[in-house]
Amino acid sequence: MNENNGVGSGNWSKMEKWVEKLENVLNNENIIFLTDNDLIFLVNKELSKKDRITRQTFHNWKNGKFGALDKEIGEQFVEMVHGAMITQKNNLLDKLLNTNDKNWTKMAWILERRFEEWNLKHISESVNKNEKTVVNIVAGSNEQKALIDSIINGIPQIEAKDVLYYEVPPTPIELKKEDTNNPNNENENLPF
Repeated sequence: MNENNGVGSGNWSKMEKWVEKLENVLNNENIIFLTDNDLIFLVNKELSKKDRITRQTFHNWKNGKFGALDKEIGEQFVEMVHGAMITQKNNLLDKLLNTNDKNWTKMAWILERRFEEWNLKHISESVNKNEKTVVNIVAGSNEQKALIDSIINGIPQIEAKDVLYYEVPPTPIELKKEDTNNPNNENENLPF
């Protein structure tokens, strides 16, 4: 049994071949938009079917779950993937900070979506998750203030007022039988 309780143990030569092809794919400068699935596909495409890996194996390796026999090549794999992410981030930041282009926002947009730690919405949601939400409501009149207080405190503070209203009886509309099935005449006999 290996040090990871058997999780992710596999054929060492398979991992070695896969990591070798991974290095070739990662050396390509246009990897910035690749997802893990894209990366797996591109590396697997370079290998024979018996040397290909599944997404689960990739994620196990990425999380450091490989057998004791694979430890050295596994650590090389983790270092390679982490290094590629840093390179992607540096390239995006360099383009963002050193551009004369007025469309710098496209690089910021990519950076925010590619890397969780740069996603402001994600950061805001994570920070506010453990805090109580505070909602400030401003009333424009005493009547609105009383309504807001009654909603918040559950105290009925507003008197019901009688409102003058008129009930309008329904008026039937007569349709001719030939008008009901004729799509060309649909607007001719409408009352409005």
